[in-house]
This record gives sequence, C-alpha cells and structure tokens, in this order.
Amino acid sequence: YGEAPPTKDQMADGIVPYHPVLKLETQKFPSYNTTVARVAHITTAPTFLESTSLVFAHGLDLFYTRVTPSGAFDLLSEDFNR
Repeated sequence: YGEAPPTKDQMADGIVPYHPVLKLETQKFPSYNTTVARVAHITTAPTFLESTSLVFAHGLDLFYTRVTPSGAFDLLSEDFNR
C-alpha cells in the first residue's frame, strides 16, 4: 500500500507495519476451525510443564484442549540423548 518496509530496528523490536484489516490465522486458535456454540464459561489450569496450559470451555458445547502459546519449548524430542 505504498508504505516503506520496516527498518531493521523496528523488526528487532517486533514492530509490524499498520494494516487496516487484521489477518487472523485459524491455526493459532485453540479450537482451530471448530465452532464452540454458546460458551458460558472458560476454565484454564496449569500443568507441570511451563509451556503448557489446559483449557476447558463449556456451555451448549464442551471443548477441552492443551495449549502451548509459545511452543512446547520444555519438551524433549524422542531422539534426545541417543
């Protein structure tokens, strides 16, 4: 739209250019592309892993998932220490 690309300093600070419409990535929603109808309550709980939380939403539907907003950085891969 004619805007200059962000400078290296802006990119390092995580500053993104202005856009009048936000692009929502459905992969970043806990329910992905599944509609959860008439949510009345959302309950969250911690786990023993720092990167992971549990989410339970209920109302007309029930929805339960494990979320890792920053990725599962504290899980070891299957081939660790081989």
